[in-house]
Amino acid sequence: MRFKPKQFFYNGWIILDETGNWLTGGASDETMSGRMGRAVVEKRKGFSGWLARTICKGLNVFGKDHCVETYKSELEHAHRPESLDDKPGD
Repeated sequence: MRFKPKQFFYNGWIILDETGNWLTGGASDETMSGRMGRAVVEKRKGFSGWLARTICKGLNVFGKDHCVETYKSELEHAHRPESLDDKPGD
């Protein structure tokens, strides 16, 4: 097995991202981008919706609609149970 630095750092970033999301009350198998993408898709109101939309605009440097596309990808690849979509407080 050959060491692949790019894949190693990418996987490390995903682990940190999911851990950060978990530490802030989100699901442990969901990234922060995916969580904010869910808020955008659901058109959340209030401060949390505004914050998610604002941060996602900045994250678009990684690709068009980064947060929404991440959320869709997480749903598609079943990174987390669907029941977490109904989690209160997100």
